[in-house]
Amino acid sequence: MSIQTQNIDNLPQISNTNIVIIQSEWHIEHSNRMLNSCSNLIQQMGHNNKITNYIVPGCWEIPQFLSILLNEAKGKGRKEEEGEKYKNEKIDAIILFGIIIKGDTYHFDMILNTLSQSLAKIIIKSRVPIINEILPVNDISHVIERCGDNDKNKGLEAALACAKMINLIKDYRN
Repeated sequence: MSIQTQNIDNLPQISNTNIVIIQSEWHIEHSNRMLNSCSNLIQQMGHNNKITNYIVPGCWEIPQFLSILLNEAKGKGRKEEEGEKYKNEKIDAIILFGIIIKGDTYHFDMILNTLSQSLAKIIIKSRVPIINEILPVNDISHVIERCGDNDKNKGLEAALACAKMINLIKDYRN
């Protein structure tokens, strides 16, 4: 999907939402461009809260941290002890950013397959929309194309999917 297919005047509107981004530290100079494009578009759609960003060491660690985050969100996964505050209040959406570049070994395949299976299990059980923009690519040119200052930036797609899912779930629950 290209941002050009979305009329900028008809962007979905979101406000008073809690959006979390989990980002891999590997190739962060590129994933930061996705993050920045995503954050800017989310702000244009009326989001008026802080976007919480967590950086994990690599894409391999994303499913584990995602699972911890969801389990420790308000009302999910544990009982509140007297005087205890939940680490995370209600989360309306989570966006994942990471880059996995294929090398000469099977490491790429191992990471990608395990990551895909782990995320699928978490996403199916989650009541929170999870937008996956972890990019498995053959070389750095594919990364640059998908993270550039253009309408192919995957951060823009993540922002749109995030807003659409928040609104869809909100409408469904009302």
